[in-house]
Amino acid sequence: MYEVQRSRIATGVGGLDRTDASVLERVPGGVFARSVLHVGCVDESLCLRAAEAGAARITGVFASPLGLNAARRRLPAGAPVTLVGGTQPLEHIPDTRFDVVVCGLLNDVPSPSALLERLASITGRWLVLYVAGPDAPSGHGAFAGSRLVRRALRDAAVVAVGGGERTPSHPEARFYPSPSGLRALVLAHGLWFDDVRVQRGVGEGRLLCFARRRRLKRAIVLAGPSSAGKSTLMDRLRCGTAPKDIREHLGLTRPDEWAFGGTGRDEQPPAGTLHAVLHYDLSRAWRRRLPLRWDKPLETLDVAESVTIVTLMADSETLAPRARARAARADRIVRSLERGRTAHALDTLRGISSRLLRPTRRDVSTTRLRALARFTLLPRAMERELALRRRRAEGQRKNLELASDPELLGRLYELWFSECRRWPDAEHLMLDQDLRIVSVNGTPWADPAGAA
Repeated sequence: MYEVQRSRIATGVGGLDRTDASVLERVPGGVFARSVLHVGCVDESLCLRAAEAGAARITGVFASPLGLNAARRRLPAGAPVTLVGGTQPLEHIPDTRFDVVVCGLLNDVPSPSALLERLASITGRWLVLYVAGPDAPSGHGAFAGSRLVRRALRDAAVVAVGGGERTPSHPEARFYPSPSGLRALVLAHGLWFDDVRVQRGVGEGRLLCFARRRRLKRAIVLAGPSSAGKSTLMDRLRCGTAPKDIREHLGLTRPDEWAFGGTGRDEQPPAGTLHAVLHYDLSRAWRRRLPLRWDKPLETLDVAESVTIVTLMADSETLAPRARARAARADRIVRSLERGRTAHALDTLRGISSRLLRPTRRDVSTTRLRALARFTLLPRAMERELALRRRRAEGQRKNLELASDPELLGRLYELWFSECRRWPDAEHLMLDQDLRIVSVNGTPWADPAGAA
């Protein structure tokens, strides 16, 4: 047992002190034989508690050089603990991955979202956040009003800014999230986490958040420009009608054991999914004028233990007619919504009315729809629908521009192949326009059945 000596270093707004070290006991599955990182140490107590619980590797990052030196002097000999830090603690966060990451600096950093993104990239299993809410003693200046008002706002998904005394060493305003606000802040990084739990912490107004990192045993990504046939191939894989050599090579002999979706935040496979087939549009980053390495949906592949990349190759002669047809259809939909008299506009209005007004009858007449559109909030909803359709039509026109330029299309494929080096252990298949395997990991594919 390691004896924890009393620390004379003051506790930060959201930091963990010796009285809160029991937070490790709440980590699902414990920390035995796991690696633990504590960002924002006030003293060495949590690190020693992790050592007592059998953690294999422990690192503590201090926010104060004074606290770091005092903790190093008190650290028992032989303790499997590494202590680092300084006036800029975020610069001392290791790049290696830890099974459990504990952080109490969310209140004090200039950008909580940037800190969460940094912590998410090194979290192996659980991210534990210990923060002060707006009704904590240190956050009383964050919300104006009485104590009753502050307690009422705890249930709202808000992040208060302010509170606490600003000092020369900490001139920025502090952040005090409510329980719902903290959960929403973490779920904004939904590509990394699939289970977020917020609990009451030790002390008035303190919050504990446990976020489980999304985990995929195997991910298959179908990549290609718009109109290359990604969705068609995914549907055939789901139904078991894809070419036999592709299904066998990918190990998709039982599609019911796989989840099918996209790489976007709203298309992620459900929590607990271990095997997933995802599609990724190479035109996405090009439409936004962003490098592929900055496209957030690709981070989904970073949480998979095994990655297989399937790139659908298509030339401009094939893509251009498909892209032209899609762009024309998108423009027709926009014109229909602008006139508001066509069947598509009425179908859109029927869907909006069912979502907003929930009519008792399933079949809504055209007369009633027009009456609803004139005398209710539906015109505003139609405006939002029209704005969405216009953005989609603009995206389809950009896709057509890409598909009609062979040189630009070839450059996009080159950038994608270069980006694939980001996953050095991934298997890479290339398919032609007829869904035949062209190469595997750069080696020309020889069909065993054909060779026989």
